[in-house]
Amino acid sequence: MIESFEFISFVVFIIGVIVFTGKRASDPKIRGIGLFLYCIGGVFYTIFCLYLNLYWFAITQIIFEILDIRGILNCYHELKGKGV
Repeated sequence: MIESFEFISFVVFIIGVIVFTGKRASDPKIRGIGLFLYCIGGVFYTIFCLYLNLYWFAITQIIFEILDIRGILNCYHELKGKGV
């Protein structure tokens, strides 16, 4: 059961990175979607790490989550400034 969290996080991480680094990544909406997917994958990975008592990995992932949320907010403000 818990291995499914690791697998889901891996798949969502990969999809998020593909979206975030794609040809249309200059669009803040696309970057925001990629960061959001990466953030979702991070939540699953954090659950997996906490279950296995890998606290330092979980803390690192939580820090990455905070930075992902910061990036999502920056994309939102960039879109808001463009009037989209």
